[in-house]
Amino acid sequence: MDEIKFKSLVNRRTTKINKRAEKFNQPPISKEIIEILFRTSIDTGLKCSYCGEKMELFASKGDFRMAISIDHIIPFTSGGKNTEDNMRVCCTRCNLVKSIMPDKDFIFILNAFEKEHGKDKMISWLDQLFNGMLANKIDRLKNEEY
Repeated sequence: MDEIKFKSLVNRRTTKINKRAEKFNQPPISKEIIEILFRTSIDTGLKCSYCGEKMELFASKGDFRMAISIDHIIPFTSGGKNTEDNMRVCCTRCNLVKSIMPDKDFIFILNAFEKEHGKDKMISWLDQLFNGMLANKIDRLKNEEY
């Protein structure tokens, strides 16, 4: 593994998490905690904690849906804290689709969908939701005033 690239990834993710945390008056999380979470995920096979698919540590900008990400189990909007015990490593796709939903609700939906339609259809469904939500997010960013 390229340690310089890895440290850069940890720094970028930590900065992104802490910018969002600041908006909700949450204390910052340290780079060391994010690094520990990422290294633990690497040691256990880089599996998304929601969909179970293999994540990419260094995803391309063109296809980042399976990039490693950090999700707040209880979202800030529901009173969640910016602490290690409220974080879970997942793919960017699941993180975006889950949005502000509590993790237990998202897990319930994924399990029910997979049980009813199978794993392949669940993954296809997640991809469709991700594409739609990403398009909406891009539109929102374009319309924001600077």
